[in-house]
Amino acid sequence: VVSVAPLGAAQGKIHSGDILVEVDGLAVSNEHTVPLQLGEQKVDLDYGVLISQKQKGEITRIKVLRNGEEIEQQIVFAPIPPLARRFDRYDSSPRYLLVGGLVFSVMSLPLFNEFCELRREDRRLNVTTTTYFAAVKRWKDRPEQEVIILLRTLKHPVNLGYNFASTRILSRFNGKSMESLAQLAEEVSKALDADGSTEEFLRFGFEDDPEEFDSMVLKAEGIRKADLELCKNHRISQPAVLEES
Repeated sequence: VVSVAPLGAAQGKIHSGDILVEVDGLAVSNEHTVPLQLGEQKVDLDYGVLISQKQKGEITRIKVLRNGEEIEQQIVFAPIPPLARRFDRYDSSPRYLLVGGLVFSVMSLPLFNEFCELRREDRRLNVTTTTYFAAVKRWKDRPEQEVIILLRTLKHPVNLGYNFASTRILSRFNGKSMESLAQLAEEVSKALDADGSTEEFLRFGFEDDPEEFDSMVLKAEGIRKADLELCKNHRISQPAVLEES
């Protein structure tokens, strides 16, 4: 076992480093297969078949070898919440946050698929494979967790000198770790709108930045005004859409 999904049914019962021995009493081979009798034929199939073909709520018996001891666990498997939303208008719809011309959104499969379907000459931004794999190859650690991305930059004097053509994954804002678009919007509002706020700059740190170095820094003064101007010039209805439609 290489890793266990933090929000999955096996969390706390199966550990990284465990050796999978049996599933429902059938021995698991080194190729991750189990022997199954199909009619008169015996075939080796991926052990996952035993789990995926079960009815909702049905128990699966998993035996593992841990520190030289065989341990059996009974687990009711269920779908694991994905880090990247998967289906357009079902669990995913366009959301964004405009901050000083920086357009933040969340990585999703519909977004990546739409990008891939465009002809190269029609692409106005580049959704990188790094961004894609960060969303689909990682487990979701907490229910609210999302992969926040800088989608594009709308030019304005407040962001002069910044013009990124590719998506980047946001890690922190003003030194605080960011886990969702809603959290980012809340922290930006505190910095810009809260009574007594002393924030002079908005600092954005990305995954590809060195530790404790924020590669994008905007002056807080004039940000809200700039966003209203950009919305008007680009015919954007509002500076933020945070709720699923």
